Amino acid sequence: MRREKAAKTLDKIPLSDNTVARRIDSISADILSQLISRIKNSEVNESTDITNLSNLLVYTGRNRWTGRHKGAVAFIRKVAPSISWVHCTRPLNSRIFRTICNEMGREHETLLLHTEVRWLSRGKVLAKIFELRCEVQEFFAHNPFHLSSCLQDDIWLQKLAYLAYICSALNELNLSLQGLSTTVFNTQDKVEALIKKLVFWASWINTNSTECFPLLSEFLQSREAVLNDCIKGLITEHLKKLSQNLRTYFLARKNIGLII
Repeated sequence: MRREKAAKTLDKIPLSDNTVARRIDSISADILSQLISRIKNSEVNESTDITNLSNLLVYTGRNRWTGRHKGAVAFIRKVAPSISWVHCTRPLNSRIFRTICNEMGREHETLLLHTEVRWLSRGKVLAKIFELRCEVQEFFAHNPFHLSSCLQDDIWLQKLAYLAYICSALNELNLSLQGLSTTVFNTQDKVEALIKKLVFWASWINTNSTECFPLLSEFLQSREAVLNDCIKGLITEHLKKLSQNLRTYFLARKNIGLII
């Protein structure tokens, strides 16, 4: 009885500020350690934007991570309100797709998820989908999807091959414009070079020549086909609009001098 009374008496004694602070620090350190450990075990992709700021992408399917009030996303948003998150694919689907890729002897085993962080990720997604189109088609044969018929449509695949390549070109331009040593003059030179390429590619496509777009050219050769007239028109128009949009944001060098 004396021990119980003594224990109750001790419980009534408030902890010192230092003890409370130590416990809070210890709990915080443990939470941070668990968070870092789980992030390391997740699918992570780090990218940078045009200002060279880092963007961390973490793909996870755990509900406790994405809970509206108590999940990791909710806590992170308290200090970084602008973060974005999306639900990942189901683990079972990922395992099935990985198995199909292994059985077909493919080097890659996963598709990159779509993201709005930067153009670079979009380019990688398109290129990887085109590269793994046979595996994706096989996967959808056992896991029905309402757009899976597109992978059997040669016209649609011609569009995909073109977009995968043109987005890669935009990716390269985007990366080349980043960095502390970038100036308005070398930026202009790089943009001018791409605009000239776009104009040249458009004229080349009009002659039914696709060598400027390796993915598209290889696809047509594998199908023993020629570029569809409708696709040719769409590509020409797209290249024209791209060059016009670039010119809108980046003036010709002769006009830069007037502004300066």
